[in-house]
Amino acid sequence: MIFFASTKIVRFSRNDWKGINLLSFIIFFIIFFNNNVISSERDIINLAESFNEKGEYYNAISEIMRYQYIYPMGTFYPLSMLVMSEAFYKGGNYSKAINTLTKCYEMFRNTAEGEKAFYKTGYVHLTSGSPYLALRVYQEYRYIYQEGDFSENVSRDLCYSFTLMKDLKGAQSAIRDYEENYSEGIYLQEIKELDILINEEINRPKKNVWVSVLGSIAIPGFGHFYTGKYDVGILSLLTNALLIYLFYDGYRDKSKARMIVFGVSEFSFYQYSLYSSISNVYEYNDNDKFYKSIRLSAAKEF
Repeated sequence: MIFFASTKIVRFSRNDWKGINLLSFIIFFIIFFNNNVISSERDIINLAESFNEKGEYYNAISEIMRYQYIYPMGTFYPLSMLVMSEAFYKGGNYSKAINTLTKCYEMFRNTAEGEKAFYKTGYVHLTSGSPYLALRVYQEYRYIYQEGDFSENVSRDLCYSFTLMKDLKGAQSAIRDYEENYSEGIYLQEIKELDILINEEINRPKKNVWVSVLGSIAIPGFGHFYTGKYDVGILSLLTNALLIYLFYDGYRDKSKARMIVFGVSEFSFYQYSLYSSISNVYEYNDNDKFYKSIRLSAAKEF
């Protein structure tokens, strides 16, 4: 076989061709084998992710454990830890989710997966009832990743952290910070709605216990009217009035039995009216509903 290269003639012997063919086979084998390994790794991760989407978290964790056993130095090992943490989180095992995320960050802190794991650690703290720990993670994230991929997410979540810590002034400050840094941010509308809820809670008028009690002493059911429970207030007023009338009717007829029955009944209902006049005020002033709605708003897709 003869090849012409410029003015020189290049001759390949039979042995040369054997060497070239062998080298080509080796290169093809390496490429083919490497692609198959990556493909099989990716297949396991894809399967685990599909289990997470279907809500089969035990199966997702099992697949990730299988992947990590087969490929302890695999290409997708950091991603496998993120998928596993998602399965733990959605399955309600927050402590294991945090442990997995923390380990992922410690092992791969200089990778995109490590950064995401660190942010997600704060997110799990926030949505599982530990806003103070979430706040610490977010502050540390801002220090470590000053221009990180999750900077806007952190700015948004700080607003929720301060709110759930019942530091509403701090939350408003965090909201102003978000609006200043992300004037066209993807969470801008959400943050504005949070700001409205916080302002409503701050400006919501509180009821006075003594006004409710003194009013209920004079008029049974006043405590219900005072806190906006008009239907219960009307029922309490009418019930007390009816029992008082029946007690008086027994007194007028000199029926001791009726006086005792309706007197005890009226005393019990009157006591309930006084007790509810206190409990209704505490219930009205309580802000559990507000914080419950904030927790639900903070819980976005993992």
